[in-house]
Amino acid sequence: MSPAARAVDLPSAVTSFVGRRLEVPALVDALDSHRLVTVVGPGGVGKTRLTLQAVAAISHRYDGGVCMIELSGLRDPDLLPGALAARLGLPDQRAPMDAIIDFLRDTRFLIILDTCEHLIGACGALADEVLSRTGWACVLATSRQPLNTPGEHIFVLEPLPITAGGGDALELFEQRASAVVPGFTVEAANRQRVVDICSCLDGIPLAIELAAVRLRTMPLDRLAANLGKRLKVLTGSRHSRVERHRTLRMAIEWSHELCTEQERLLWRRLSVFAGGFDLDSAEDVCRSRELTGDDVLESLAGLVERCIVRRVGDDRYRMLDTIREFGAEQLEAAGDLVRMRDLHLARFTALAVEYGEHTFAADQLPRTRRLRVDHENLQVALEHAVTKPDLERATALSGGLWCYWHLVGRPAEGCTWQTRVLDLLPPEPSRERSWTLNIRAHLSMFCGHSREGVRDAREATEIGRLLGDPWLEGRGQLYILMGSDFLGDFETAIKASEITTRLLEAHDNYAGLGLFYGVRGNLMLHIGKLDEAIADCRRTRDQLDPAERWMNSYAYLISGMAQFLQGRMEEATESARLAMRMKHDLEDPVGTAYGLEVLAWISAAQERFERASWLLGAADMLWRRASERLSGQVVLESLHQRAMKAIQAGMDEGRHQEAWRAGAAHPLELTIASAEHDSDRLLRKVSAPAISALTQREYEVAVLAARGLSNREISEKLVISKRTVDAHMDHILTKLDVSRRAYIRDVLELTRPD
Repeated sequence: MSPAARAVDLPSAVTSFVGRRLEVPALVDALDSHRLVTVVGPGGVGKTRLTLQAVAAISHRYDGGVCMIELSGLRDPDLLPGALAARLGLPDQRAPMDAIIDFLRDTRFLIILDTCEHLIGACGALADEVLSRTGWACVLATSRQPLNTPGEHIFVLEPLPITAGGGDALELFEQRASAVVPGFTVEAANRQRVVDICSCLDGIPLAIELAAVRLRTMPLDRLAANLGKRLKVLTGSRHSRVERHRTLRMAIEWSHELCTEQERLLWRRLSVFAGGFDLDSAEDVCRSRELTGDDVLESLAGLVERCIVRRVGDDRYRMLDTIREFGAEQLEAAGDLVRMRDLHLARFTALAVEYGEHTFAADQLPRTRRLRVDHENLQVALEHAVTKPDLERATALSGGLWCYWHLVGRPAEGCTWQTRVLDLLPPEPSRERSWTLNIRAHLSMFCGHSREGVRDAREATEIGRLLGDPWLEGRGQLYILMGSDFLGDFETAIKASEITTRLLEAHDNYAGLGLFYGVRGNLMLHIGKLDEAIADCRRTRDQLDPAERWMNSYAYLISGMAQFLQGRMEEATESARLAMRMKHDLEDPVGTAYGLEVLAWISAAQERFERASWLLGAADMLWRRASERLSGQVVLESLHQRAMKAIQAGMDEGRHQEAWRAGAAHPLELTIASAEHDSDRLLRKVSAPAISALTQREYEVAVLAARGLSNREISEKLVISKRTVDAHMDHILTKLDVSRRAYIRDVLELTRPD
């Protein structure tokens, strides 16, 4: 989500919205009148869909933007503020709630907390903080029970209405039935049967959808008869919340019984996943002697057809929370819960170890993106490893993610997990303890806690020395160097640099050396040895593949700063541009802000004051999402102030403020493009050549992708193979110079004729 412009971050609906003609405007009215609204209703009643429909209609009223976070995969209430901060795109910190408040303080922004019932206390506390500490920000929650927070307005959502003449429930049944039986309509001859079915299911949308899909395998009369038999066991008021819950459970149980034995087995095993899963993970975790790899694929297809599992991408699936809960109950009843969680842990430990071994490889960016979509699964796996406990896998999993937390901008969460692993490890010296301390040291420094980081690094260094392991000792010295440099203790940093050089140049690999030379280059920059700083950055790039972005971007950034101080403005500009683009591709707001800052310093020195002003305005909007401008580095702050003085002396203050505000409010993608194009003014659209580079077929694929179609859906619409679409997508991303397919829509929008 771009912090420099109003953003609406809502998921796309996978099915059409039906009915709720009264509820949508009523919820809109509630949001107009109250800053905290909780949509309350039983599982499957459509709380999330109503929320999305209502908010889509009024999102323009929230000047700051709208952001939705889905909470069903989050198990630890302590992680809620950090998860929301990450969703907002805020850099990870040890005080994420304060960062959220700073971001929301002076803006009308809507936070949507979806599926709160298992985190009631945490969600209520977060909502209370937002309401009490900001003046305009609002919260909309969905839950099976109220948050019980002061100022909360409870919006009770009832099931869909049913009447003999029609009603929303009948309309929903007709739409979903026609999807599996083309041409199906509700008419005089079958209307009563449909009314009976919807009445039996209490008008609960999810129950109706599960029943409608049964028409693929049985006629309407039989469907109605079978439902009637099952509901005879239900007694009491048919309108109480308890009975509606029992009705939904009955519908899910019936769907479960109609599945094949292998589909039922896969259903309960898939319940160990959080957030979603891909086919490889499903096969790896769920296959067994009773369920081979081919069986998993066939059974998954069956569960998708029965609406038990939903496809949410080309190779991504998920279950609705109520259906996943049922599967988890079945798994526990079968006595298989711990074993399946162990297999889930083994899968994500293997992925993490492989990731850790290739952190600085050429495919770093796509590898990080693939792991990022499984962030909730990583959290669940870590939780299982430390609570079981499984010390071997806990250290392997957390150790493999040593740099992942940096690349996804969540160092504080990484610190939390390293601490929990350290609490499991015996205090005696061990390789595992030293490496975990080193990881926590590195993460702590990026959270602004360099003193604690240096303390961890010293203990890790001593353990490495006691074990006679020069690599561990050298890595510890590397983090003593980094932390001391951040703290301005250059004498200690220089001494640590000399020891690190001796230890790591003889014993580390390309990744460790690439990291070391970059860290030493930063020290050289700070103590004024600019040629040596540039030489170390070159050594970093020599160690790494050009496609690696995280360390290469830092090397370019440090080089750009040194070149600027040497007066080599053309080279400094090119280095800063490269760093800014790499950091933006990584979705790293702090790194992007550094790039914008350096380009602003260069522009101010060249007396291009309008450009410098909007560059600093854009950077400032990003810095506000971090704890401190330029990470509090004194040398760099002096360069910022020097640029500000030049701007104030060289242009009218009113024009400066106008350009500053324009930079802060401009879409970030356009600001990046403006900076790259060396423009003195902010571009209002991207120049067309990128689009014109697409072939006619590539342009057709891009347009459909921008509309939200998956590669498989595009292949069906254009009557070409999915493999061909995959190849077109690779070419499109390269030609448009965007890192994610989600950005294709932005580029097409920005290149439309005025």
